[in-house]
Amino acid sequence: MWWLPAYPPEVGGMEVFAQQTTQQLLRRGHSPTVVACQSGPSDEEVDGVRVIREPFAQMLEDADPRSVVKARRRAARLKSDIAPDLYHVHYAGPPVLLHLLTQETAPAPTILTLHNEPHVAWLRGNTDGDTVRGRLFELASRISCVSGPVLRQLVAYRPSISHRVVVIPN
Repeated sequence: MWWLPAYPPEVGGMEVFAQQTTQQLLRRGHSPTVVACQSGPSDEEVDGVRVIREPFAQMLEDADPRSVVKARRRAARLKSDIAPDLYHVHYAGPPVLLHLLTQETAPAPTILTLHNEPHVAWLRGNTDGDTVRGRLFELASRISCVSGPVLRQLVAYRPSISHRVVVIPN
């Protein structure tokens, strides 16, 4: 289950990366499911990939406690229904928060992807276990960096995680 802000036909670097990766996963016999958090609701198939679009970003940005509870319940229900073998999240935003809030629902390993140096800089803030950043670092079984410079900067900042970091160029 890949948590993303958006997915094609919406256009952007992360969206293109995700679309190319999900197509490769399909070719290798996997069944990826994408949860896109900036539109919806809908549940559709895009080039063989199940894409669930939910307006999670808006629900959390409303800062209405009822909307946050509703988003958390919906995210937990999706996780329970899909029961994924693996979760994939990117550095920040509603997908990360919802994944952390529902991590006990359908537990599975988590991959965190960092795309560039500013994403690593974002992680330089407080990474105690009580912060979103800290919990994300603790939860990630693997951390995928899209380039060697991103990996080197991350490992220089936090050497203790070097055994969990890999480069997968995009």
